[in-house]
Amino acid sequence: MTVLHYRLQRFDKLYYQVVIGVNEDHYIPSWVPDKGDLPKLRLDDIRSSQKLAHELTRMHTQLQKFSVALEQMSEDNRRDDPLRHGALSKTKNYVKMLLCEVEWALLSLAIPLPTAVPRDIMSSAERNITDNTNRAIRDWGVLIKYRDFLHGWADIVAQAGRERACDSNDCV
Repeated sequence: MTVLHYRLQRFDKLYYQVVIGVNEDHYIPSWVPDKGDLPKLRLDDIRSSQKLAHELTRMHTQLQKFSVALEQMSEDNRRDDPLRHGALSKTKNYVKMLLCEVEWALLSLAIPLPTAVPRDIMSSAERNITDNTNRAIRDWGVLIKYRDFLHGWADIVAQAGRERACDSNDCV
């Protein structure tokens, strides 16, 4: 659902000015999760409550970081670009829904919720970008990482579903 939502927002069209000229490595805030932060899970790992607890806790923290970034990005585009603002606001709400789902999963497994990520994880320099070009570069960099995050977790869930189906059908 969230990968589909991301695609429907057409961020590539909303950020067309920087999509072509900006490489994925031009904006790399160390606090925003990237591909290297995705777990490498197998079905045995998912069956291990300790490993599952660890990864759900990490996912919760990573989603909070995206929430901080998306909140600022949405606010920054409120006056200048209503289309971007709308797409970012919808995405921010989807991240909050995901956070609720992960919190529910953690609580149902009797796992304490991780510490809240503070808003100041995003520096004032990252928050107070005055020119539209650098703001668009910042936004696009975060959106690329968010896209990769969604695809990575979607792959993990799909793999777990395939392996679970094979377990019940005794696939080879």
